[in-house]
Amino acid sequence: MKKTILKYSSLLALISSPFLSIQVFADDISWLADCTSTNCGNTINGGDTVTGLGNITTNLEPALVIRGDGNQVIQTGNLVTSGTIFGIDVGGIVIGEFGSLESKLNQITVNGNISVSGVNTNGLYIPHSDRNQITINGDITVSGVNGSGFVLENSDGNTIQLNGVVNILDRQGSSFGGQIFSDSNNNTVNITDDFYN
Repeated sequence: MKKTILKYSSLLALISSPFLSIQVFADDISWLADCTSTNCGNTINGGDTVTGLGNITTNLEPALVIRGDGNQVIQTGNLVTSGTIFGIDVGGIVIGEFGSLESKLNQITVNGNISVSGVNTNGLYIPHSDRNQITINGDITVSGVNGSGFVLENSDGNTIQLNGVVNILDRQGSSFGGQIFSDSNNNTVNITDDFYN
């Protein structure tokens, strides 16, 4: 009798184990050519390893959108966006989502220039995101009224390393190439070259 109970207990444990342990698997994402859609048509939403090789050129949408925690993104190629959409985050790179769960502990490296055009567009927009590390090896150029090289909104403890310049070609929305809202704390921004307008 004891053997039978153990046998059925083992069988029950084997059958029920997939239901007791739910695992979320991260994605390995890559693209190797130029494209015309955000993230080259991929979703970056947490724990993803992303390798992009090619320029991303978009109209009325960001070039890169990174949401969730713990993504590692390396993009080699220029990011070019154009157009103005009000009420939606538009920029070269968007990390996080305003009013949503925070995106944190992402590591993003862009080897290329970021060029954005349109009203209120930003090279880098970080709403509601904490402790991210962003390195841009290239220049940020913004053409459009009230544009900024970068914006941190409701975001804490982020580090931005820009190995290049910020060029603002129209009426600017910032005095030093970017904006850090008063609800954002302990952020570090290093610009190795300069800010031009």
